[in-house]
Amino acid sequence: MQFGPPEFFTLMVLGLSLVTGLAGKSVTKGLMMGAFGLLLSMVGMDPFRGLPRYTFDFPELMEGVGFIPVVMGFFGVGEILVNAEERLRPVALTGKLKSLIPSREDVRASVGPVARGTALGFVLGLIPEVTNAATSFLSYVLEKKVSKYPERFGTGVIEGVAGPETANNAHANAAFIPLLTLGVPSSPGVAVLMGGFIMNGLIPGPLLFRDHAEFVWTVIASMYVGNVILLILNLPLIGIWIKILQIPYSILFALILCFTVIGAYSVNGNAFDVGLMALFGVLGYIFKKADFPLAPAVLTLILGPLMEKNLRRALEMSQGDFGIFLERPITAVLLALAALVLLYPVFTSVFRRRNAAT
Repeated sequence: MQFGPPEFFTLMVLGLSLVTGLAGKSVTKGLMMGAFGLLLSMVGMDPFRGLPRYTFDFPELMEGVGFIPVVMGFFGVGEILVNAEERLRPVALTGKLKSLIPSREDVRASVGPVARGTALGFVLGLIPEVTNAATSFLSYVLEKKVSKYPERFGTGVIEGVAGPETANNAHANAAFIPLLTLGVPSSPGVAVLMGGFIMNGLIPGPLLFRDHAEFVWTVIASMYVGNVILLILNLPLIGIWIKILQIPYSILFALILCFTVIGAYSVNGNAFDVGLMALFGVLGYIFKKADFPLAPAVLTLILGPLMEKNLRRALEMSQGDFGIFLERPITAVLLALAALVLLYPVFTSVFRRRNAAT
């Protein structure tokens, strides 16, 4: 096990988490979970040296820690364990189905999250290797950050639903732009779609609009038609989804656990992933009980390989000189903005303490 740029980056995040401890526990816990996700993203084969790292002699970890077992463990098994401690009762439905239609207050509260989610999802959809899941989590974190009542997030507030869902939809549509214009797939799903194009003699890129304009515009039109069809199909089925809330939780938890096991196993057909999901389920339970946010760990798990790849590539070009990140004005400005965002809670906390002392 060697100390290199990935480990340095993780230690840097841990150091920042200790510095920002002055701002309060929430920022510190968020950065610590981000560092935990970075460590998980480094498990597997070193992309530059081709050597295994942090696998602990498990051949199943040679390809890294799977995203599906981690997410299902954190948000599936972990949530089941937390809720199993409480005596929950099935929801009694007394309202009419029409009450589920968004009210004026819901629409008014959704305007900001929808606008922010659209902008965030569109921008991130243009960046290769940024997935829909990362975009949704980022939107959720953003809405929780700007909300006047962040403690209500996780209870079904409309802002926590409208923002991530809008960001997810915007990301899916924006991901087609690099594919159709440059021939660059920005996500695994789009890469599979690109393979289907090539198999049918359609080469994505600038010439696709000239040689197969009717196909391109058909794909664009299908996005509008697909959303309309999705809306038409979902609205009549709301009653069915609501009925699920009346299932006793003892049965519902068993069904959810069964589906998570099937989902974790079906990805690679490997029982190791089921054990991995159970492990992260216990960790998710511990983190939730200790009030540690899970979203930063998932985000850095997704974005960690991209961070490491570009960090290592830059350091290879500069022969280990970190000054390469300050040579260009754009990178220097972005790093300065990132530092301000990280240190802003520290400044505000110190300022409040001084005002309280005076």
